[in-house]
Amino acid sequence: MSLSDATKQKAFTLIELLVVISIISLLISILLPALQNARKAARAVTCLTQLKNQGVIFRQYTADNRQSYMPANTAADGPWTQMLVKKDYLGSYQFYNCPSFTDATVCDSSNQYLSHYAINLYGITTRYLTSGSAPARQDDILNPTQTVLLLDVRRPRTDYVWGSYVTNAAESFGNSSNGNPDSRHLGTFNVLWIDGHASRVKADHPAEAYSADVLGTYLYSYSKWDRK
Repeated sequence: MSLSDATKQKAFTLIELLVVISIISLLISILLPALQNARKAARAVTCLTQLKNQGVIFRQYTADNRQSYMPANTAADGPWTQMLVKKDYLGSYQFYNCPSFTDATVCDSSNQYLSHYAINLYGITTRYLTSGSAPARQDDILNPTQTVLLLDVRRPRTDYVWGSYVTNAAESFGNSSNGNPDSRHLGTFNVLWIDGHASRVKADHPAEAYSADVLGTYLYSYSKWDRK
């Protein structure tokens, strides 16, 4: 066999090369969504860890303040997000930035009212269902494993995409200054519960998040917002 004949046998034909390219393209199209979902899942875990760390901060705060949580906002210290930084419970506003909330304004010292995680306004920082508006004490909360403290939110305004430092606890999806549960982690949102554990909750839309079998609303006895 001549050298030229051996070279011809080893070379790819154009058809064979196109087949190889097609197979590679097919594999990429199959694997790329899986890789993207893996990245999203990793961000969700990072977010969950941030919420758990904030749970430690809240326990430190209540231990220093006669077992009471803070108001959502005060004239002296501003919103709770700013207060925790001002009083050195948190070293930076970066803990309010969720890695999956990439289209939002970054939470920093110039945006103290912004957070990708919002506090339970109606059941923890105030008491909507009964007279008075004092923040909850730890011993007020009868079911700490099933009472919301913080969660992933998105403000439902149409003129900008931001987070919110407080969240609605009812079916309010309009042009509100408060946040609603935001299922930004593959159709789930993360919740920090009063007892300090954090978990992912399935809901494709705030309306679903406020349903009886998920979080409920502050108006009804099945609510996971009220301190009970």
